[in-house]
Amino acid sequence: MDEQGTPLWNPTLYMTTQLRNASLAPSTTKAALEAIKLLNAWADSERINLEARLAHRQFLSDIEIQLLATFLRTRAAKAALSSRPLSLVRYASRVRAAPGAARRQVDPHTAYNRITAVASYLDWLAKYLLEREAKGMDQAAALTIALMGERLKCKRGRKRKSSINARMGLDEPQKSLLDEMMGTGSALNPFPLEVQIRNAVILDLLDLGLRAGELLSLKVSDFDFQANTFTVARRHGDSSDPRRSQPVVKTRDRVLPITDELARRILGYVSSERKSCAASRRHSFLLVTHKLGPHHGQPMSYQALSKAFAKLREAAHGRLDGLSPHVIRHTANDRFSRQMDSLGTPPAQEEKMRSYIMGWREGSGSAATYTRRHTQRKAMEATLMLQKSRRDKGRA
Repeated sequence: MDEQGTPLWNPTLYMTTQLRNASLAPSTTKAALEAIKLLNAWADSERINLEARLAHRQFLSDIEIQLLATFLRTRAAKAALSSRPLSLVRYASRVRAAPGAARRQVDPHTAYNRITAVASYLDWLAKYLLEREAKGMDQAAALTIALMGERLKCKRGRKRKSSINARMGLDEPQKSLLDEMMGTGSALNPFPLEVQIRNAVILDLLDLGLRAGELLSLKVSDFDFQANTFTVARRHGDSSDPRRSQPVVKTRDRVLPITDELARRILGYVSSERKSCAASRRHSFLLVTHKLGPHHGQPMSYQALSKAFAKLREAAHGRLDGLSPHVIRHTANDRFSRQMDSLGTPPAQEEKMRSYIMGWREGSGSAATYTRRHTQRKAMEATLMLQKSRRDKGRA
């Protein structure tokens, strides 16, 4: 936004013509816009009139590209971003005033995505400005713009984290503890009785490998209680969703089975606890907020789900550190790997089955990632067994 509170023209145009038309997830669009906001804040802090420079073919130099990439790797965004809209001038001043702690680097994945988003925007902006000002663009300018984008992308580094430090699922003691804590009426359950059944349903559905967005997007109508199946469906821009931050399904549509027991539990929640919230009759989303207040009976939000997991971590006193919906998704994949091992399923077939269950496109590489992690764990177990066997022989 400018000093008058008006949205900046070019970023808004880019969002509507490039990002929105690409059918990206809202979270992806938001991340790209935040990266563009960082670009503009950096340019302002460096006293660079970015649009005037590009319109006059004065593209970013190698030194400026290095400075920009370094800036995009910092945590300045966390210190500078606000839930309230800020003018670019106030935003840039907040960035410059960010404390030293906020200057630490973000994780490689975030840095990679920021730099990629900024490079794409700069490429579009330079071409748009030149075509608007000069009524066309020659081949030399197009090549220079492309080189500027490539030089910036070269600063991204690696996107994927090392498999050595890859996030893993819960181990057996942690799973047992979580099941005990989530048991309805359990003395270890940190939640009020009125939400314990809902939370048990949440854990049961996450145990099937759902993402948080998929879980929160589920509607009662997605469940076929006669066939004991439910559908995970993409509903980007659902007009019936009143939530400010709409949960979305990033993966492919799919139909998954549920056991008789889980079907009864979900149906019981729908016909009892959910039904007791009057506002729940105005929408069909499965999970609702039970806390009294303005959101009572409304669809459960990301924030409410995050708070529930934070409460679980706190109640576990350090035994469930890092617990999140995504960790449970990892745990579900670990369990799937062990099941495939016990059945002797060939790796190629295992990847196809995993891709369907998790909603991934076949051949995307996501299923292979989990297969590699499971292989890594088995290799470590085998190595320990070899060491133990050798030690036992030495003692004999």
